Amino acid sequence: MKVIDIDLKNVTTTRGFHRVVKKGLQAPDYYGYNLDALYDVLTTINEETQIVFHNFKVIKANLPDLADTLEGLLLDATEENDNLEIITIDGE
Repeated sequence: MKVIDIDLKNVTTTRGFHRVVKKGLQAPDYYGYNLDALYDVLTTINEETQIVFHNFKVIKANLPDLADTLEGLLLDATEENDNLEIITIDGE
């Protein structure tokens, strides 16, 4: 199983979130920096992959609207893609 660790500890903006995620997922250059693009990337992963979002509490604190929507999106993506497991860790 492939494991991808994405650390959110320095994320303070939505754009910053998407930059960190794009880099962590090695998304293509045309990644759209929005949640629809993230969902598309997650649901097209074709090998067993575990994605661990570290310091998720930072998103909850700095970008609560994004965090709420993101949690639902991550759940939907794992239901759509049997190759995908996502873990969110609040951090220290």
